Amino acid sequence: MIVFGHMLRTRLLARAITVALLVSAACGPDNVPTPPAPQAPGSPTGDPTRGAVGAVGGSVTARGGGLVVAVPAGATASPVELSITEITNTAPNGVGTAYRLGPEGARFSAPVALIFRADPDAPFSNLTIATQDPTGYWVRVSSVRRDPIARTVIATTTHFSDWALVVAPSDRDLSGVFRIASTRDGVVANGQSRFFYEDGDASSNYYLQYGRITVETPISRPGATCEPAVATKDVGPNIGEIHSDPSRFIWGATGIWDVACTPTAGGPQTQDFASIVFENLGINYPRCTRRYLAPPLVQTDEVQASYRIDCGAEGTIDADWHFQRCVPGEPCQTANTCKTAAINCDSGLPLCVEN
Repeated sequence: MIVFGHMLRTRLLARAITVALLVSAACGPDNVPTPPAPQAPGSPTGDPTRGAVGAVGGSVTARGGGLVVAVPAGATASPVELSITEITNTAPNGVGTAYRLGPEGARFSAPVALIFRADPDAPFSNLTIATQDPTGYWVRVSSVRRDPIARTVIATTTHFSDWALVVAPSDRDLSGVFRIASTRDGVVANGQSRFFYEDGDASSNYYLQYGRITVETPISRPGATCEPAVATKDVGPNIGEIHSDPSRFIWGATGIWDVACTPTAGGPQTQDFASIVFENLGINYPRCTRRYLAPPLVQTDEVQASYRIDCGAEGTIDADWHFQRCVPGEPCQTANTCKTAAINCDSGLPLCVEN
C-alpha cells in the first residue's frame, strides 16, 4: 500500500524513472542507432498571421499558404484571436516550414483541423504531422488524412503548440495496451501506448513512447476509499527499445493521481495522491526480484509479455503488455468484402474499420 506523508519523494522518484528511461539508451558506441532526443524550439522567420474566430467557427491561413487552421462551429464559446507564426523546422526528418499556433496553450471543445499543403517535391506518401511537446520531443500524431490531389495532409487537435510536416517511417510504429497491478501501492491501472519508430538497425530499434494510463476506481486504502480528480493521465515521453541479442523489449509507464479519500468510519475527506511506477530495465526497486511469468514475445512487429516485480512482504507489481505494428489508414479487409476498410490505431491494438 502507499505510505502517506511521502508525496514529494514518490513524485520525484517517478520523475527520475521517466528521465532514466529517456537517457538510458544514450550510452553506448557511436556507431549504433541513436535514441530520440529533445530539440530546441524553432525560431520565428517572420511576423505572425492573425485572425479572429468565434462560436460560428472560421479559419486562418499562414502567410506562405502552407497551413490552414480551420475551427469548426462550437469549438469556442467566445471570440479568440488566432495566430500562425512560421518558424524554423527543428523536427527530425522535418519537411519545409514549421508553425507556432497561438494563443499559446489555447484549447478547444471540438477538434480543430490543421491542413498542411505539401510542396510539389515533397515525398507525399510518407508525410505525416508532428507536434513538439513541452519537453522538446517532436511526437507524430496518431493518424492523418492525405489528399493526393490537393496534396494536403490533415490532422486534428484540441490544443495549440508548434507543428510541422515530417517524413515518418510509420510502417514500423507499434501500438497496443497494457495493464499494471501493484499490491505494493494498492493501485491497478490500464493504458494504451504508441511507440513511434525513430531509429534502428538489425540489432536495435528505438521508439518514442506516448500514451494514456487510467486508474481503476475506487482506490482502496486502509480505513478509506479514494477517488481520483482525473482518472486518465498522459504517459511519456519515454524511450522504448527492442534488441535482438539478447532478445528483449525495454519500456515503462508511470501514473500519478491526485485523490480525495473518504474514511470508511466517517469524517471529512482528505486530499492525497496515488501512484504506480513500472519499468523493466531494472532502475527501480533494487531489492526486489524480477521475472517473466511466461516466455515473452519479442519481434520488431509485435511484443507481448507478463512480468512481475516481487518485493516480498511489500507486495508485487505485475505488468501485462501487448503492442503490435499499427499503421493508421493501411488498407485491410473485414468480413464484408463489399466494403473497403483501413487500419485504426486509436484504441491501442490495430483494428480493421470499414470506411
